[in-house]
Amino acid sequence: ILIKWYQDNKRDLPWRRTKNPYLIWISEIILQQTRVAQGYDYYQRFVKRFPDVFSLAAADEDEVMKYWQGLAIILVPVIYMLLRVAWPMPEVFLKHIKRCWL
Repeated sequence: ILIKWYQDNKRDLPWRRTKNPYLIWISEIILQQTRVAQGYDYYQRFVKRFPDVFSLAAADEDEVMKYWQGLAIILVPVIYMLLRVAWPMPEVFLKHIKRCWL
């Protein structure tokens, strides 16, 4: 019954139409502390500017925070910092990321 209800009533959301782990990851971070209605526009703007983990890791922290401004989520600065600390990554790991996330 629940599966049938979901199939009939699910919302068409961009992170449900992709298998890209990065895009799903960003949506999960946004939806941790906000409603879909509020997070949807943030998600669209954020992934338009930072379409992959490489563009996010290469970005200036102030710019990342500008795109995240308004969401009461502290995870993004932490994730951004982890990406920056891990950059440049070993070549083997980069190949894996490119294969899985792009």
